[in-house]
Amino acid sequence: MARGWESKDVESQIEERESVRAAKLKERPPEEIALERKRESLLLTRTRLVAELEATSNPRYRALKEQALALKFLGRYPEALSSLDQAENTFAKASISDFDLAIVAFLRAMIFRDLQRVSEALVLAQKSAAIFGQFGHQRRFMHARILEAAILYSSGDLRSAKNIWTELLTVAKAENDTRTLASLMNNIGLCLVDLGDSSAAASYLMQAIALFKDLGLTTASLQSHWTLGRMLITSQKYNEGLTRLRSVHEQYELMEMSGEAGLVALDIVEALLATSRAEEAAVICRYLVEQFTRCGMSSNVLTAVSYLREALVSGKASPTLAKHVRNYVAEAPHKQEFVFLPPAE
Repeated sequence: MARGWESKDVESQIEERESVRAAKLKERPPEEIALERKRESLLLTRTRLVAELEATSNPRYRALKEQALALKFLGRYPEALSSLDQAENTFAKASISDFDLAIVAFLRAMIFRDLQRVSEALVLAQKSAAIFGQFGHQRRFMHARILEAAILYSSGDLRSAKNIWTELLTVAKAENDTRTLASLMNNIGLCLVDLGDSSAAASYLMQAIALFKDLGLTTASLQSHWTLGRMLITSQKYNEGLTRLRSVHEQYELMEMSGEAGLVALDIVEALLATSRAEEAAVICRYLVEQFTRCGMSSNVLTAVSYLREALVSGKASPTLAKHVRNYVAEAPHKQEFVFLPPAE
């Protein structure tokens, strides 16, 4: 999926890219690669986590929240919720302010969102935002509302999500929070892509890319480039869109971010099918099955991608099917017992 697949034999390009990738990885010790992959993730979360903990003076209360955060990011959601329950119960009659309890509500909303308990997550995000607003803590208010908008977006309420993120641009600028400003620009661009406003989307995405670049956040910048590439495909600017998507895919592969690389590859497959290049799409899909197998992806994800590969072999694949499989692969890691089903004919 690297650049130049239009002009080279696709089989040769897979072998060539794998050998180049292997050579690059040999030049760097595994520890360095692992540290690079983790560095940006830590940068993206550090500011918010510190903000969630810094105001709490009671050591025991703070320890329980730290424990809940750690468990949340490890994906141990029941234990994280238990820690938050303990924090609320232990200090219900103590001198803990509504502000501190709002932080617990915010953390609980994050966990409920990950667990797809959308209505509960939304109520808690809105509650915490209201309390932070009452206390005049703009940064916490902003992050709670960002979470509220993210929940609305994942529920399909794109316009409400976009409106909230747009309103928060002034808050991020007033707080001199460039990282959050860049994320807001990216989120608004994503909404506009989904709403079909390509011109406005491109403007926001390019601003996000510039800000992420200034901050040195390569992974976040790649996300905006990815969204821009998908927008170009949706706008039927296939050559430009494919060039951008292939570049993004190559970067994700070099960073060994297999999940993201796989989703970009499925976007490429959809674009190739839209331009009657099924043979190249089939090679990419076969490569994806091999990659996902090596990476230990779930059997459901492998079933979905294999279904697409078989449809390509039999000449029954379509851009609609590729999008259906792509959306399933994107959602599967976040949903338990999410079985793949072919699209209704």
